[in-house]
Amino acid sequence: MENNRWTDGLTAELDRTEKLTEDGKRLALKAVTSRTPINDIALGREAETDEDRGAVRNGARQEIERIANLTIVKPEQGVEAEAGNSQEVTVEQGEQDKRELPPEQAGRILGALQSRFNANTNLHKGMDWKDVEASLKASPEALWSLAQMESAGHAPDVYHDDESGYYFGTCSLETPESARNCIYDKEAAEWLKIYHPDVQFNGSAVEMAEAMGIALMPPEHYENILQKKGKFDKSTWSWLLTQSNIRSTDRALGGSRCGDNLFVARGVAGGHNDNRGWRGTLRVNKVTA
Repeated sequence: MENNRWTDGLTAELDRTEKLTEDGKRLALKAVTSRTPINDIALGREAETDEDRGAVRNGARQEIERIANLTIVKPEQGVEAEAGNSQEVTVEQGEQDKRELPPEQAGRILGALQSRFNANTNLHKGMDWKDVEASLKASPEALWSLAQMESAGHAPDVYHDDESGYYFGTCSLETPESARNCIYDKEAAEWLKIYHPDVQFNGSAVEMAEAMGIALMPPEHYENILQKKGKFDKSTWSWLLTQSNIRSTDRALGGSRCGDNLFVARGVAGGHNDNRGWRGTLRVNKVTA
């Protein structure tokens, strides 16, 4: 019984700490966007005690200080305002173990990808669609994965390449609705089932990505590549691939924007809300047309 009381108390304290942290971030955003001093902004009932109010205000100050030390990322000229729009393409799931599209569906997804590729040249300057298309045709399983992303609203597009591969990723301007209200991985899901069995969430980011045959986007891609080519997650927050040494602390990485400022930060892996989703990445080997 004592162990249960100790665990319940620890869980409640972790929940309280996460809530105060999130409240501090919201207060920081409000202070920045309204240009109002933190102490002049009234706090709601969620900060019930002087200790809570002090924690929220201190958290807001730390968040503003941290964001101020980040590089302000500005999009390149000519970024399309509709860069992240998904195409109206219906893709049937098919046989999950086969992971290959019938010819008609393959043609539809290639057409959708080509349309987005042509509309958003800021994401892939210097790349030739003919080579991208040849690479996709040589990789039926990759095309199947991109079809799953398309169906789920991820607006997949090429956002980077290297000597031997193209990187497709979630290029919707905000994290897609189908990916929101999710936690980081199955370990976080198991923890919630044990300690918060009544909590409802929309799956876990790692497993949702794996079901599509893709991975979560690496934070360095998100911060140093994708976000330098446009402004993504201005209103949402995306789970990102997290190294084991960070995940072992019960935290996982996520990225978002605060105005023109970009940040990648750690959050509780079991945290979830209507604006918290994830971004994925798929590497396709290059084939020259």
